[in-house]
Amino acid sequence: MPSWLDHSEAHRLVLAFLQIGAMRKRRTRDLFLATLNRQLGHVLPVSRHDEDMFDMYEIVDACLAYPGAVHALLAIVEKFHEGSRSVKAVRELVEELLPEPLLEPSERRDLYQLARVLESGALGPDDLAMLPLFYREAVGEFGPPLDRVVHSIRDVLAHLEEVPARADDTVPLLWFTGLLAGRAQQDTAAALHSWNERLALRLGMEIPRLSAVPSGRAEEECAYLIIECRPDGADPNGYITSAWLQFSYEQGISLLREDSPRYLHELPELLESLLVQNPQVVNRHVDELTIEFVLPRDLLGLPFDQYQYAPSRFPRRLGLDHPVVVRSLERMRDQQLRRACQRKWNWFRQNSEDAVVTWVVRPDQYGLEQLYALLSEHSQTCLAMSHPPREGPDPVDELHVCLQAGTPIVLWCRVETAPEDFVPGLRELLATDLMSLPRKIQDLRRHAAQLADATHLGNHLTLLFEDADRLPEPYIRFRSPN
Repeated sequence: MPSWLDHSEAHRLVLAFLQIGAMRKRRTRDLFLATLNRQLGHVLPVSRHDEDMFDMYEIVDACLAYPGAVHALLAIVEKFHEGSRSVKAVRELVEELLPEPLLEPSERRDLYQLARVLESGALGPDDLAMLPLFYREAVGEFGPPLDRVVHSIRDVLAHLEEVPARADDTVPLLWFTGLLAGRAQQDTAAALHSWNERLALRLGMEIPRLSAVPSGRAEEECAYLIIECRPDGADPNGYITSAWLQFSYEQGISLLREDSPRYLHELPELLESLLVQNPQVVNRHVDELTIEFVLPRDLLGLPFDQYQYAPSRFPRRLGLDHPVVVRSLERMRDQQLRRACQRKWNWFRQNSEDAVVTWVVRPDQYGLEQLYALLSEHSQTCLAMSHPPREGPDPVDELHVCLQAGTPIVLWCRVETAPEDFVPGLRELLATDLMSLPRKIQDLRRHAAQLADATHLGNHLTLLFEDADRLPEPYIRFRSPN
């Protein structure tokens, strides 16, 4: 159902349709619905009901999920009952409740046919996994989030048809189809470009100029094991734990959703069970697996990369086998913090070579307001601290400022380190390609293990790395609009 239509308004629409005599008969509704399916070019997923009221409700609800379907149904009914007062009343209600669809029925039918071609092989699986990223490119920095589960290209198209024009007056749907055309095979790409040109001509606007692939994004497929620890309101020492497996920008696969609290000393055992025993993780089709911990502020500094697990009866530290990063639970939950991070991440994706690292080599190096002003610059995407964040209940320190400023990458040493040891040990690491920082830190941890040096910097680093385009469940499905 469109976000602007509530259940009481949908109920008004159902009652109005039922004022039309033909709509009170099951056989006539079947005829109209079959005609609608042919016009749309696909079958609406309608769960039919024996009672007329509930059956009409199911039809209206299914139509509301697809842009233009209500208007198309009404147009079909009007052909059979032209001049009817009850039909005119439905028309007035539809005009009141629902905006005119962006696409005409023939345009939508042609576009959905092209989407089926793309999904049947004209696009590769890696490209389909990038649909949420293509969506973000299309709607721009301040566009609404993709607040529905993506199972197909058509899911994204349906959402984009409801998204208003960007600040530069371009249509997000044209951006998205242009990005698809840039990745499609030759014949399908030509058909998409032709479709774009026809729509732009009808709307009286230019086709957006865009690159074929969102810049700054590696094309290789990546796998992520995401573990969230959420404080339990009843037990101050307990955490409600969830886990997902995610491939690149696809929807996350739920592995674990616990209702009772789990304690911190139990996390290594949970990790081992997921990595060694869970068939979806063990039999994944992607070799490299990044471990992400979504944590409240007071847990961000724990040495998760040093946790021991024992695949094939050989105990070793987690950070030797996998890139290990942390993410902020507060940022996941707070829309303003997420928006600040999204803006910074958008710039970083487009300009990763120009990203700047801010070094903090002593706790009092910057005043907090001074640091916030510095980190608010677009290019300031990474903060490196030679000391851990402050402990205590929600302290206001450098890490707090980073979250407020939207800084997507924060690296710190869990034990306070002298500047002459901290900066030289990381300067080369942070000089280029910050997008690959999780892997680089993993290499540093392996180097520390090779030296068998417990004091080596690689044994004491925490990396907060926030890919704002890739949100774990449930934040994709249930986040509120920007």
